[in-house]
Amino acid sequence: IILIISLFPSAFAQNYATLVVTRFFGGGASSVSINIVGGSISDVWYGDKARSLPMSLFGFTSVVGIALGPFIGSAIVAIHKTAPWRWIFYIQIIYLTGLLPIFWFILYETRADVILTRRAKKLRKEKQRPIYAEAELDNTSVWRLMQISFERPTRMLLTEPVVAFFTLWISFAWGILYLFFSSVVQTFSTNYGMNTLQTGCIQLAISVGALIGTLVNPLQDMLYLRSAKRNKEKPGKPIPEARLYTSIIGSLLFAGGLFWYGWASFPSVPWIVPTLGIGATGIGIYSIYMAVVNYLTDAYEKYAASALSAASLGRN
Repeated sequence: IILIISLFPSAFAQNYATLVVTRFFGGGASSVSINIVGGSISDVWYGDKARSLPMSLFGFTSVVGIALGPFIGSAIVAIHKTAPWRWIFYIQIIYLTGLLPIFWFILYETRADVILTRRAKKLRKEKQRPIYAEAELDNTSVWRLMQISFERPTRMLLTEPVVAFFTLWISFAWGILYLFFSSVVQTFSTNYGMNTLQTGCIQLAISVGALIGTLVNPLQDMLYLRSAKRNKEKPGKPIPEARLYTSIIGSLLFAGGLFWYGWASFPSVPWIVPTLGIGATGIGIYSIYMAVVNYLTDAYEKYAASALSAASLGRN
């Protein structure tokens, strides 16, 4: 709701200062949605095998969104010649407002503590007996709970080496991706005479790469589950580091795709060649993203949302 409210003054802003302030609140509000997905998935699908497909689809939508933004933006620029940037906010207002009632009625609470508390309250009312959930016996104030919500991801980022280094990894990759992405319009318009909409379509190669990564991901899950046979420390449980196999190949594809795009971006080279480099980069960033999300979710199952929000802070 705060995100939708913040988009209105952004859309109708008459000066730069208004945009800066409203984008600040919009960024804070929108980050909530991506941070809770990993936690919700770990609540609903318990165990490594059950969680693999939902996490894979979540990773797919996250990476696809990177390319869909420029594509939709280029379509807006092609249609609305005057003040196209305002339409970027108008469209967000339209679809987010449309999704709000769907989320409200379809998305249910997934956190065990909250569900048990509601069930206990219902039983107390029906049975007239002193039935309480464990969470109800905790007298921590709302203010303190909010404090913990802010403190935990920060503490994990600063004191947990796994969170810190994975955050550095995904943050560096994400930053490089966006720097590289901003060059695509200039490269293809200069070398191949493409218009804004055509360069937007070229950027969809990242989405194709993410789709290929999603189709290959079951192989990674298979390797991960098979690692349970080799786990001598906890027999029968997969080794967490086995989540990282495809990210090794993905990291090479990410770096290789960037060089491929850079070395092939000449007017004499067909446009499809650097575009394939963008696709390879898409496979790479998907593999890196999935490695970070899955590994942190497995390592900090109860506090998955906090670990992921720490990584998300660095990434964004």
